[in-house]
Amino acid sequence: MIKHLPLFILLFSLQVINAQSFDLKNIPFEINGESLKLTLAGGLNSPQFSKADLNNDGIEDLYIFDKSNNAHLPFLINEVNGEITYTYAYEYAENFPDCESWVALRDYNGDGITDLFTVTAASQIWKGRYENDKLTFDLVETHQGNYFNFLTYYKSNGGIDFMPLFADDYPVIEDLDADGDLDVLAFGGQTSVNYYQNMAVENGYSLDSLVFSISDDCWGRFSRNDDNDAVLSNDINECADGLVSSDDRVHLSLTLMVYDENQDGDMEAVVGSVTSPNFIKLTNTGPVGTAFMTESLPMFPDYDVPVNIRSYPTGFYLDIDNDDLPEFLAAPNHVENGEDLECSWMYKNVGGTDNVTWEKQQSNFLVEDMIDLGSNAAPTFIDYNADGLMDLVVGTGGEWLWTKRGNIALFENIGNQTNPEYKLVDDNWLNFNALVDSLSNFTPTFGDLDNDGDLDLLVGTKKGNLIYSENTGGIGNPVIFNEKIITWKNLEPGQNSVPQIGDINRDGLPDLLIGSRNGKLKYYQNIGSTGNPDFESDINSSPNNASFGKITVAGQGFIGLTTPHLIDRNTHFNLLLAASSYTGLHLYEFSKDDLDKKILPENEDLGKIRMGDYIYPATEDLDNDGFLDFVIGNRRGGLTIFGSSLGITSTSQIEEDLGEIIFPNPVQEVLFIELPNNQDKKINSLIYNSIGQIISQNSGSEISVKGLASGVYFLEIYGENYRKVLKFIKE
Repeated sequence: MIKHLPLFILLFSLQVINAQSFDLKNIPFEINGESLKLTLAGGLNSPQFSKADLNNDGIEDLYIFDKSNNAHLPFLINEVNGEITYTYAYEYAENFPDCESWVALRDYNGDGITDLFTVTAASQIWKGRYENDKLTFDLVETHQGNYFNFLTYYKSNGGIDFMPLFADDYPVIEDLDADGDLDVLAFGGQTSVNYYQNMAVENGYSLDSLVFSISDDCWGRFSRNDDNDAVLSNDINECADGLVSSDDRVHLSLTLMVYDENQDGDMEAVVGSVTSPNFIKLTNTGPVGTAFMTESLPMFPDYDVPVNIRSYPTGFYLDIDNDDLPEFLAAPNHVENGEDLECSWMYKNVGGTDNVTWEKQQSNFLVEDMIDLGSNAAPTFIDYNADGLMDLVVGTGGEWLWTKRGNIALFENIGNQTNPEYKLVDDNWLNFNALVDSLSNFTPTFGDLDNDGDLDLLVGTKKGNLIYSENTGGIGNPVIFNEKIITWKNLEPGQNSVPQIGDINRDGLPDLLIGSRNGKLKYYQNIGSTGNPDFESDINSSPNNASFGKITVAGQGFIGLTTPHLIDRNTHFNLLLAASSYTGLHLYEFSKDDLDKKILPENEDLGKIRMGDYIYPATEDLDNDGFLDFVIGNRRGGLTIFGSSLGITSTSQIEEDLGEIIFPNPVQEVLFIELPNNQDKKINSLIYNSIGQIISQNSGSEISVKGLASGVYFLEIYGENYRKVLKFIKE
């Protein structure tokens, strides 16, 4: 007899996995009675806005780089019945390079195709081209002086230095002198602005030459002081006196936006600072082609609703609706201490091209149409109401990461077995928001820790504690969670803990595999007994393992924020792993015999998912098509769902194809089995529930299911040399 293996345990076919990319899946979500237009775009926290023709159709589209998790977000722009629409077009992100901190899309070589500027260490310029009508980029390799692949400039003494375009700032890359090539303005750690003039045209070179010289080390003749005020000069030939404090804590992180307010040929400036939620606007009254700021307006726009973004506002001047009249957008440039919902302020120009006048439209442009739960969305699944449909549970860091507490959101599946649809029914499920601020960043998972047949709740936290809540609902019933136990079993696996539950060593007891901020996976072996889980709290004491599989994903500063997702295959495990130090998903496979070995990845870029770093994976077959769907949460507080062609199957070798058929499906009273390829085979079968427990053992071709509760079940048909498992639905 072949050993019986529960079907709820899933198997990836590695031949398919290693060649597979995933497709965005459109599943309806309802929040506060409304269906969202950009539901699964993934939210926004620190957006940076640019324009580009993404699909080579002659229409400029909207591109967003979100600094909070270095994600590329492309949106196609269309006009429908006179209304501008934005369509999240994930497929156009695949050809963008890995970038960090900031991105600006500009056409630097004049070929009509957008190019990419960034501060990623490997490069700063990527040349755009089209491949199958998708915008793609090639690294522009540069070598000037001792600098490879960095923008450089000629100093006044003839020497060459790299252009200080720092990760914390946001520079201006525009044609400032109207000669056809792109120039650069940047603070570069100073209190005044450096003007790097592109001298390609002046020297008779092609536009792609990028020959910069420092034309002015105090553009506009203004400076900033340590009170975040603009200091103006009284003399167009002299720079203003700037920072005078000797306080080492003063951080010179500044952002800059320029625009011509009245079409007089010179640029006004809008300056943001790390120390202020507001912009300062500087009026340029210098001669055409120069910059001399003579008026400073704090709290800009002071005649309308001023921008108020905590913290470090950055301004963007671009035409987001293709009406040839640019808008003014503002967003936070910080990652972890600014607004994460009202993070996209948009102002319309109501005054025209020669008298730009800003009027605020909204502070949540595009965000209002997305699932955005604040920061750090960590999804998982459970059928909380026992209706046979998988519901979605999402742990978060809450809104305003440093000022509000995290929570757990519950989305009920109100669709059906083949067409899932989710409705937010509780944005503070189980009242996790009442816990202290230091916990936050909740990362829930479910498993039968006490071996009573139902799924218990275990939650990781920002502080590192594990929070446990026992489910006393019973098998097949809606969940009932008891009081929360903080720091359960005295386990503190490290900051930003992300737990998973599974019988790792196959001794019949559920163990823990936990990711955390240091980039390593921690294995806690269950040393208790059936129904009484227990763990050694010291991760460095046997039988624990402080570096499971010797997998380390720590990036700079030994921070990796490992986020694992464990899939139990009975004989093996699949481990999906994401981390802040690289993009995408890594796939590992291991068994109980590999617990003290180095485990190498089976696939280092599973599905070629491009949702930035700091992502949280979960899997489920949401539409019962036999293929896994991937739900990806992210640091921006949003969700994205991908369909795959990765099949769900059992782990046993099937030696005969008997052409198994079960009907009707869905079924109400009697389930029939046919074996068209061998009518003489004796039919034996087992029925499992959704958590792998055997409900009944049967023989013959007719099975009564009248007494089963409504839901999803699995039928295992077996014999001496064959085994097949099929899914059915009890109505």
